[in-house]
Amino acid sequence: RNRIALSLLVGAIAILAAYAVYFSSWLTVTKITIIGNSIASSAQIQAESGIQIGMRLVNVNSDEVNASLSDISSIDHVEVRRAWPHEIVLAVSERFAIATIEKRSYWVFVDAKGVEYGKSLSQPKGLMVFEVNRKKARVEVARVYAAMPGWLKEQAKRLSASSRDNVRVQLGR
Repeated sequence: RNRIALSLLVGAIAILAAYAVYFSSWLTVTKITIIGNSIASSAQIQAESGIQIGMRLVNVNSDEVNASLSDISSIDHVEVRRAWPHEIVLAVSERFAIATIEKRSYWVFVDAKGVEYGKSLSQPKGLMVFEVNRKKARVEVARVYAAMPGWLKEQAKRLSASSRDNVRVQLGR
């Protein structure tokens, strides 16, 4: 008798828990908090994330959120946190510029992974200048620059590459 009663109680609790997580409004998103962003606006991040007020917390997929936000070039990655019972926190890690590349009428920023993002109409101050035309070369130049010791970075004027196997450092600041 006690075993039957205990089994029924455990079953009822499991059904109630499943209902709360998957079907009720008890565990739905009522607030979306975005932290760590300074370049992309919170409104833009929220709109692009695909997360809607009223979604069930359990249905928010962090891989899908990161894929949705990959179109915002200033974002490196996003950590999706559930703050039970009603909040989603998007912890944004934005790209950090280590260099700049001149395009036709503007300059773009480059991070340590060689990813281009953002733009400026004038040459940004305090950033290394990369001269590259191909993505693979840009990635390799960024990798070389990121690995250079500080004393060498201070002496470097610009880095260039015509291919990923041909990185040149021009000294003489």
